[in-house]
This record gives sequence, structure tokens and C-alpha cells, in this order.
Amino acid sequence: ATAVESTPAANARPRPEWQLVGDAGPLAGRLVRLGLRARVGLTLGVVVALALLLQRQRPLLLAAAPDPTLAEAAPAAMAGVTVPYTLRAGSSLAQVVKQLEALGLGSQSSLLAAATDAACLQRYTIDGDSVEGFLWPDTYRFERDTPAADLLGSMVERFFAHLEASPHTTELSAQAVYDRVILASLIEAEGKAGDLPGAQAFASQLLTRLERDLPLNLASSAAYARQQQAPAYDTTHVDGLPPGPLGSPSPLALRAALEPADEAEASTNVFADEGPPGVGAGKDVVAGAAT
Repeated sequence: ATAVESTPAANARPRPEWQLVGDAGPLAGRLVRLGLRARVGLTLGVVVALALLLQRQRPLLLAAAPDPTLAEAAPAAMAGVTVPYTLRAGSSLAQVVKQLEALGLGSQSSLLAAATDAACLQRYTIDGDSVEGFLWPDTYRFERDTPAADLLGSMVERFFAHLEASPHTTELSAQAVYDRVILASLIEAEGKAGDLPGAQAFASQLLTRLERDLPLNLASSAAYARQQQAPAYDTTHVDGLPPGPLGSPSPLALRAALEPADEAEASTNVFADEGPPGVGAGKDVVAGAAT
């Protein structure tokens, strides 16, 4: 029998193969081999190699692939989320669109375009150039992708739902309703909407001055004219009602404008011809005597 001659290669213990995932680079590879040969231990060599790899931002392990469903889930979850918005009495249209834009509910340009849309004004028979004054003060909830026309339209719809509930609007023309909304906005802006009897008396006083062709001389209208750069709204220099509402009146102010006090009930507070009734007048005339 022929003896099989052993060779060093056949008797040698197989050496483990250490395989790193990623590009460790020649320096890290040499360190690992050096650590093994010097019998420092496998752990030290791997730790050094890992440190070098992390420093060079070359990971040893493959990163997990991002879950594509997460990117799809975020917009889907946000789709049903609504944003609350509270429209406060006395707010002007300019203030409303700024607040809505700040909440991510549209741009000012798109909201103003919807507020002045001729089709919208015709649909609601608003005898003006915008929905100013016809946005009902309340708390609303809107989805972020709500179109500007639908967003403002819901506020106008709610305004007319309350307006039509009043028995005093059936006998008024569109122009007369518009004038009463202007009147209500003045009551609100002058701070006279604290109680219904007082607001109704103030409405009667304003109507009396309009019938006598006397200036209203209201500080609120002068302030609005400066803010909006619209001199025609300044009743301290222009006779009659302003060309449009100053803002959204409260339910109480609107009711007072639609149901002003009888002249007899308001006679003790009717201003004399020479005395303006507004806060900005500087003096009020009660029962014909200056105060």
C-alpha cells in the first residue's frame, strides 16, 4: 500500500474568513490582519475596524430600506384632519384672509379673489364689490385642501341663514339689506353692541342723522379708511353711509340694525343737528344739550 504523504497544506487548520459588508478600505483590512497575527484578539481588531469605518461613514451593515408605505400614510392621515378657525365679530375681510393664510387654509390672493368673485356676489345678491360684512362670526372647521370659494362660501351661507330668519328682511330690497349690514358693522365697530336696547337706540340715532342729511362722524370709519386707504369710508369727511361694511357684525349688532328702536324710545338719546353721535365726534348731544 502506498502511504499517503501528508503535506502542510493538508494538515493545516482552515483559517476563518472574515468578510466585511461594505468598503473597509486597505487601512482597516491591514489593521484586522495585524490584530489577528499579533494574537491581540478578534474583538480588538473588529472594534478598531468598526471605528475607522464609522469615522469614514462607511457602514459595515447594510441599512434597512425605507418603508414606502410610510410616505404614503402621512398624506392619507392628514387628509381627514380639520383646522379650526374662529371668525370674531368686527373682523374685516383683510384680517380674515390673513388669519386663514396663517393657518395654511389658502393664500391671501386666492381668498381675496374668491371674496370679490362676481358670480359669488350675484348668487347671494350682495349689492357690493366683496363679501365684506357678510361672513358670519362663528367657529368653523376646514380641511386644508378646501377651495377658497367653498371656505368663504360656508361663512356667507351661514350669514344669510341667520339673516333670512329675521322677519324684517322680507320687505327689504337687496340695497336696503346691504345698507342695514353697513349700519350693523358701524354699531359693532363703535362698540355699541354690548346690549340690545343700547344697540337699537344707537341704530335709531344713526338712521335719524341719515334722514336729516347729517354726517355720522364716526371714529371707527375714519380708522378703517386709514387702514384700507379708502377715504370714501371716512364719515368724518363724507356724508351718508360708507360705501360698504367695515367688518363682520355680531348677531346682536345685525339685529339692532334690522330692528332699530322707535324714534320715541330713542328720543332721549337723539343727537341735536349740530352734534355728531360717534365716538370720534368729541362731544355728544343728549336731549338737545351738549355734554
